[in-house]
Amino acid sequence: MKHLFRNILVIGFIGLFIYFYVKNPDSVTTIQKIGLLFFGVAIIYQLAILFISDLITKIMVDRLSEKRITILDGYYSAFISNFGNFFLPLTGGMFLRALFLKRQYNFSYKKFISISYGSYIVSFSVIFGIALFSLTYLYFKDNVFIPSLFFISLSVFILSISLMSKNLRLDTFIVKMLGKFKFGKKLAGMVRDISIGWQDIIHTPGLLLKMVALMLMNVFLRTIFYYVMFSSLGVTTNIFYMLLFTSLISISLYVTITPGSLGIREALLVFYSKSLNLDVSHVLTVNLIDRASSILVLIGLIIIFEFILKKRITDFFHRTKSNTAKL
Repeated sequence: MKHLFRNILVIGFIGLFIYFYVKNPDSVTTIQKIGLLFFGVAIIYQLAILFISDLITKIMVDRLSEKRITILDGYYSAFISNFGNFFLPLTGGMFLRALFLKRQYNFSYKKFISISYGSYIVSFSVIFGIALFSLTYLYFKDNVFIPSLFFISLSVFILSISLMSKNLRLDTFIVKMLGKFKFGKKLAGMVRDISIGWQDIIHTPGLLLKMVALMLMNVFLRTIFYYVMFSSLGVTTNIFYMLLFTSLISISLYVTITPGSLGIREALLVFYSKSLNLDVSHVLTVNLIDRASSILVLIGLIIIFEFILKKRITDFFHRTKSNTAKL
Protein backbone atom coordinates (compact mmCIF):
# COMPACT_ATOMS: atom_id res chain seq x y z
CA MET A 1 0.00 0.00 0.00
CA LYS A 2 2.87 2.32 0.90
CA HIS A 3 4.66 1.68 -2.41
CA LEU A 4 1.40 2.06 -4.33
CA PHE A 5 0.81 5.51 -2.80
CA ARG A 6 4.39 6.55 -3.58
CA ASN A 7 4.06 5.34 -7.19
CA ILE A 8 0.81 7.29 -7.58
CA LEU A 9 2.57 10.43 -6.33
CA VAL A 10 5.49 9.89 -8.71
CA ILE A 11 3.17 9.42 -11.70
CA GLY A 12 1.10 12.41 -10.61
CA PHE A 13 4.05 14.82 -10.35
CA ILE A 14 5.60 13.61 -13.62
CA GLY A 15 2.18 14.13 -15.18
CA LEU A 16 2.17 17.67 -13.80
CA PHE A 17 5.57 18.30 -15.37
CA ILE A 18 4.28 17.21 -18.79
CA TYR A 19 1.02 19.14 -18.33
CA PHE A 20 2.78 22.43 -17.55
CA TYR A 21 4.90 22.30 -20.71
CA VAL A 22 2.07 21.08 -22.95
CA LYS A 23 -0.14 23.90 -21.69
CA ASN A 24 2.69 26.44 -22.13
CA PRO A 25 4.37 25.53 -25.45
CA ASP A 26 5.92 29.01 -25.62
CA SER A 27 8.17 28.03 -22.71
CA VAL A 28 9.89 25.53 -25.02
CA THR A 29 9.97 27.57 -28.23
CA THR A 30 11.30 30.64 -26.38
CA ILE A 31 14.57 28.79 -25.73
CA GLN A 32 15.44 29.36 -29.40
CA LYS A 33 15.69 33.09 -28.68
CA ILE A 34 18.52 32.52 -26.22
CA GLY A 35 21.96 32.68 -27.79
CA LEU A 36 24.69 30.05 -27.44
CA LEU A 37 26.51 32.41 -25.07
CA PHE A 38 23.80 32.00 -22.45
CA PHE A 39 23.80 28.23 -22.86
CA GLY A 40 27.54 28.38 -22.28
CA VAL A 41 26.88 30.38 -19.11
CA ALA A 42 24.40 27.69 -18.01
CA ILE A 43 26.98 24.93 -18.52
CA ILE A 44 29.65 26.83 -16.55
CA TYR A 45 27.09 27.48 -13.81
CA GLN A 46 26.27 23.76 -13.49
CA LEU A 47 29.97 22.88 -13.28
CA ALA A 48 30.49 25.56 -10.61
CA ILE A 49 27.58 24.26 -8.52
CA LEU A 50 29.11 20.77 -8.63
CA PHE A 51 32.46 22.22 -7.57
CA ILE A 52 30.88 23.87 -4.51
CA SER A 53 29.25 20.53 -3.65
CA ASP A 54 32.68 18.94 -4.05
CA LEU A 55 34.20 21.42 -1.58
CA ILE A 56 31.45 20.78 0.99
CA THR A 57 32.10 17.03 0.80
CA LYS A 58 35.85 17.58 0.98
CA ILE A 59 35.76 19.72 4.13
CA MET A 60 33.39 17.26 5.84
CA VAL A 61 35.62 14.25 5.14
CA ASP A 62 38.85 16.15 5.86
CA ARG A 63 37.57 17.48 9.19
CA LEU A 64 35.90 14.31 10.41
CA SER A 65 38.60 11.80 9.52
CA GLU A 66 42.32 11.50 9.02
CA LYS A 67 41.75 10.95 5.31
CA ARG A 68 42.24 13.75 2.78
CA ILE A 69 39.90 13.47 -0.17
CA THR A 70 41.33 14.68 -3.48
CA ILE A 71 39.64 17.43 -5.51
CA LEU A 72 39.02 14.93 -8.33
CA ASP A 73 37.42 12.34 -6.06
CA GLY A 74 35.39 15.06 -4.39
CA TYR A 75 34.13 16.22 -7.78
CA TYR A 76 33.39 12.64 -8.77
CA SER A 77 31.40 12.11 -5.57
CA ALA A 78 29.46 15.33 -6.30
CA PHE A 79 28.81 14.05 -9.82
CA ILE A 80 27.48 10.63 -8.76
CA SER A 81 25.39 12.34 -6.08
CA ASN A 82 23.87 14.65 -8.68
CA PHE A 83 23.42 11.66 -10.99
CA GLY A 84 21.61 9.77 -8.22
CA ASN A 85 19.40 12.73 -7.30
CA PHE A 86 18.39 13.18 -10.91
CA PHE A 87 17.68 9.57 -11.84
CA LEU A 88 16.84 8.00 -8.47
CA PRO A 89 14.10 9.07 -6.05
CA LEU A 90 14.32 9.31 -2.26
CA THR A 91 17.78 10.85 -1.61
CA GLY A 92 19.50 8.34 -3.89
CA GLY A 93 22.38 10.76 -4.51
CA MET A 94 23.33 11.07 -0.85
CA PHE A 95 23.51 7.30 -0.43
CA LEU A 96 25.59 6.86 -3.60
CA ARG A 97 28.08 9.45 -2.33
CA ALA A 98 28.23 7.74 1.06
CA LEU A 99 28.92 4.39 -0.62
CA PHE A 100 31.68 5.90 -2.77
CA LEU A 101 33.41 7.49 0.25
CA LYS A 102 33.12 4.23 2.17
CA ARG A 103 34.68 2.25 -0.65
CA GLN A 104 37.34 4.79 -1.65
CA TYR A 105 38.32 6.27 1.72
CA ASN A 106 36.80 3.86 4.25
CA PHE A 107 34.81 6.81 5.59
CA SER A 108 31.97 5.57 7.78
CA TYR A 109 28.79 5.18 5.76
CA LYS A 110 26.59 5.93 8.77
CA LYS A 111 28.78 8.89 9.74
CA PHE A 112 28.42 10.49 6.32
CA ILE A 113 24.63 9.96 6.24
CA SER A 114 24.39 11.43 9.75
CA ILE A 115 26.51 14.48 8.91
CA SER A 116 24.56 14.97 5.66
CA TYR A 117 21.31 15.00 7.62
CA GLY A 118 22.91 17.41 10.09
CA SER A 119 23.86 19.71 7.22
CA TYR A 120 20.13 20.11 6.54
CA ILE A 121 20.00 22.42 9.56
CA VAL A 122 22.69 24.64 8.05
CA SER A 123 21.07 24.51 4.62
CA PHE A 124 17.55 25.23 5.92
CA SER A 125 18.83 28.11 8.07
CA VAL A 126 20.57 29.66 5.07
CA ILE A 127 17.75 29.08 2.54
CA PHE A 128 14.82 30.09 4.72
CA GLY A 129 16.78 32.87 6.43
CA ILE A 130 17.46 34.41 3.00
CA ALA A 131 13.81 33.86 2.01
CA LEU A 132 12.62 35.68 5.17
CA PHE A 133 15.05 38.54 4.55
CA SER A 134 13.87 38.89 0.93
CA LEU A 135 10.20 38.72 1.89
CA THR A 136 10.68 41.34 4.60
CA TYR A 137 12.54 43.65 2.21
CA LEU A 138 9.87 43.31 -0.49
CA TYR A 139 7.11 43.99 2.06
CA PHE A 140 8.62 47.26 3.28
CA LYS A 141 10.00 48.37 -0.09
CA ASP A 142 7.27 47.31 -2.56
CA ASN A 143 4.42 46.40 -0.19
CA VAL A 144 4.56 42.82 -1.49
CA PHE A 145 3.55 40.09 0.95
CA ILE A 146 3.37 36.36 0.21
CA PRO A 147 1.66 34.87 3.31
CA SER A 148 2.09 31.13 2.62
CA LEU A 149 5.77 31.42 1.71
CA PHE A 150 6.41 33.73 4.67
CA PHE A 151 4.86 31.39 7.25
CA ILE A 152 6.49 28.30 5.77
CA SER A 153 9.89 30.04 5.80
CA LEU A 154 9.36 31.34 9.33
CA SER A 155 8.27 27.92 10.66
CA VAL A 156 11.20 26.02 9.13
CA PHE A 157 13.68 28.73 10.14
CA ILE A 158 12.47 28.62 13.79
CA LEU A 159 12.68 24.80 13.73
CA SER A 160 16.24 25.00 12.38
CA ILE A 161 17.24 27.49 15.08
CA SER A 162 15.68 25.28 17.73
CA LEU A 163 17.75 22.33 16.52
CA MET A 164 20.86 24.49 16.93
CA SER A 165 19.92 25.64 20.43
CA LYS A 166 20.70 23.84 23.66
CA ASN A 167 17.72 25.37 25.45
CA LEU A 168 14.98 25.66 22.81
CA ARG A 169 14.69 22.03 21.66
CA LEU A 170 11.54 21.70 19.57
CA ASP A 171 13.04 18.61 17.94
CA THR A 172 12.65 16.62 21.19
CA PHE A 173 8.97 17.54 21.28
CA ILE A 174 8.52 16.74 17.58
CA VAL A 175 10.22 13.33 17.87
CA LYS A 176 8.04 12.48 20.87
CA MET A 177 4.84 13.51 19.08
CA LEU A 178 5.68 11.80 15.79
CA GLY A 179 6.75 8.64 17.59
CA LYS A 180 3.16 8.16 18.78
CA PHE A 181 1.95 7.56 15.24
CA LYS A 182 2.92 4.70 12.98
CA PHE A 183 3.28 6.91 9.90
CA GLY A 184 5.41 9.40 11.83
CA LYS A 185 8.07 7.03 13.18
CA LYS A 186 10.25 7.24 10.07
CA LEU A 187 10.04 11.04 10.07
CA ALA A 188 10.84 11.07 13.79
CA GLY A 189 13.91 8.95 13.08
CA MET A 190 15.03 11.45 10.43
CA VAL A 191 14.63 14.38 12.86
CA ARG A 192 16.70 12.41 15.38
CA ASP A 193 19.41 11.73 12.77
CA ILE A 194 19.48 15.42 11.84
CA SER A 195 20.01 16.34 15.49
CA ILE A 196 22.85 13.80 15.87
CA GLY A 197 24.51 15.01 12.66
CA TRP A 198 24.28 18.59 13.87
CA GLN A 199 26.18 17.68 17.03
CA ASP A 200 28.97 16.26 14.86
CA ILE A 201 29.13 19.50 12.90
CA ILE A 202 29.28 21.91 15.85
CA HIS A 203 31.86 19.81 17.69
CA THR A 204 34.21 19.84 14.68
CA PRO A 205 36.32 23.05 14.73
CA GLY A 206 35.87 25.28 11.70
CA LEU A 207 33.42 23.00 9.91
CA LEU A 208 30.22 25.00 10.50
CA LEU A 209 31.67 28.33 9.34
CA LYS A 210 33.03 26.83 6.11
CA MET A 211 29.74 25.04 5.38
CA VAL A 212 27.75 28.25 5.85
CA ALA A 213 30.15 30.18 3.58
CA LEU A 214 29.92 27.56 0.81
CA MET A 215 26.13 27.31 1.06
CA LEU A 216 25.82 31.10 0.86
CA MET A 217 28.08 31.01 -2.19
CA ASN A 218 25.81 28.35 -3.70
CA VAL A 219 22.67 30.46 -3.14
CA PHE A 220 24.16 33.65 -4.55
CA LEU A 221 25.62 31.85 -7.57
CA ARG A 222 22.21 30.36 -8.31
CA THR A 223 20.55 33.75 -7.85
CA ILE A 224 22.91 35.49 -10.28
CA PHE A 225 22.40 32.69 -12.82
CA TYR A 226 18.60 32.96 -12.70
CA TYR A 227 18.81 36.76 -12.88
CA VAL A 228 20.97 36.51 -16.03
CA MET A 229 18.66 33.91 -17.59
CA PHE A 230 15.52 36.00 -17.02
CA SER A 231 17.34 39.09 -18.32
CA SER A 232 18.25 37.16 -21.48
CA LEU A 233 14.51 36.68 -22.05
CA GLY A 234 13.90 40.41 -21.66
CA VAL A 235 12.31 40.02 -18.21
CA THR A 236 12.83 42.87 -15.75
CA THR A 237 13.16 41.66 -12.18
CA ASN A 238 15.37 42.27 -9.12
CA ILE A 239 17.74 40.31 -6.91
CA PHE A 240 15.23 39.88 -4.08
CA TYR A 241 12.65 38.20 -6.32
CA MET A 242 15.46 36.04 -7.68
CA LEU A 243 16.53 35.10 -4.14
CA LEU A 244 12.98 33.86 -3.55
CA PHE A 245 13.04 32.03 -6.89
CA THR A 246 16.29 30.34 -5.82
CA SER A 247 14.81 29.49 -2.41
CA LEU A 248 11.81 27.78 -4.03
CA ILE A 249 14.07 25.65 -6.23
CA SER A 250 16.25 24.79 -3.21
CA ILE A 251 13.15 23.78 -1.23
CA SER A 252 12.01 21.49 -4.06
CA LEU A 253 15.35 19.63 -3.97
CA TYR A 254 14.48 18.31 -0.50
CA VAL A 255 11.11 16.95 -1.61
CA THR A 256 12.61 13.85 -3.23
CA ILE A 257 9.47 12.01 -4.23
CA THR A 258 10.40 12.02 -7.92
CA PRO A 259 13.82 11.87 -9.61
CA GLY A 260 15.25 15.39 -9.72
CA SER A 261 12.06 16.62 -7.99
CA LEU A 262 10.44 16.42 -11.42
CA GLY A 263 7.03 18.11 -11.36
CA ILE A 264 7.47 19.22 -7.74
CA ARG A 265 9.80 22.08 -8.61
CA GLU A 266 7.60 23.11 -11.53
CA ALA A 267 4.47 23.08 -9.35
CA LEU A 268 6.12 25.36 -6.76
CA LEU A 269 7.44 27.77 -9.38
CA VAL A 270 4.14 27.96 -11.27
CA PHE A 271 2.18 28.42 -8.02
CA TYR A 272 4.34 31.35 -6.88
CA SER A 273 5.13 32.85 -10.31
CA LYS A 274 2.48 35.57 -10.06
CA SER A 275 3.65 36.53 -6.55
CA LEU A 276 7.20 36.91 -7.94
CA ASN A 277 5.95 39.12 -10.80
CA LEU A 278 6.99 36.49 -13.33
CA ASP A 279 5.15 35.06 -16.31
CA VAL A 280 4.54 31.30 -16.09
CA SER A 281 5.98 30.78 -19.58
CA HIS A 282 9.24 32.57 -18.66
CA VAL A 283 9.50 30.65 -15.40
CA LEU A 284 9.15 27.32 -17.20
CA THR A 285 11.66 28.40 -19.86
CA VAL A 286 14.35 29.24 -17.29
CA ASN A 287 13.57 26.05 -15.41
CA LEU A 288 13.93 24.01 -18.63
CA ILE A 289 17.29 25.65 -19.39
CA ASP A 290 18.40 24.76 -15.86
CA ARG A 291 17.35 21.13 -16.23
CA ALA A 292 18.67 20.75 -19.79
CA SER A 293 22.09 22.22 -18.95
CA SER A 294 22.28 19.94 -15.90
CA ILE A 295 21.61 16.87 -18.07
CA LEU A 296 24.18 17.98 -20.67
CA VAL A 297 26.81 18.38 -17.93
CA LEU A 298 25.96 14.94 -16.54
CA ILE A 299 26.34 13.38 -19.99
CA GLY A 300 29.64 15.19 -20.51
CA LEU A 301 30.97 14.07 -17.13
CA ILE A 302 29.88 10.47 -17.79
CA ILE A 303 32.00 10.53 -20.94
CA ILE A 304 34.98 12.08 -19.12
CA PHE A 305 34.87 9.78 -16.10
CA GLU A 306 33.97 6.61 -18.01
CA PHE A 307 36.25 6.81 -21.04
CA ILE A 308 39.01 9.29 -20.21
CA LEU A 309 39.62 8.93 -16.47
CA LYS A 310 38.42 5.30 -16.39
CA LYS A 311 36.27 5.89 -13.30
CA ARG A 312 33.54 3.61 -14.52
CA ILE A 313 30.12 4.33 -13.07
CA THR A 314 28.86 0.86 -14.01
CA ASP A 315 31.81 -0.65 -12.12
CA PHE A 316 30.98 1.56 -9.13
CA PHE A 317 27.39 0.36 -8.99
CA HIS A 318 28.51 -3.26 -9.35
CA ARG A 319 31.00 -3.03 -6.49
CA THR A 320 28.73 -1.10 -4.15
CA LYS A 321 26.14 -3.87 -4.33
CA SER A 322 28.60 -6.31 -2.75
CA ASN A 323 29.89 -3.73 -0.26
CA THR A 324 26.47 -2.62 1.02
CA ALA A 325 26.12 -5.66 3.25
CA LYS A 326 29.40 -4.81 4.98
CA LEU A 327 28.29 -1.28 5.93
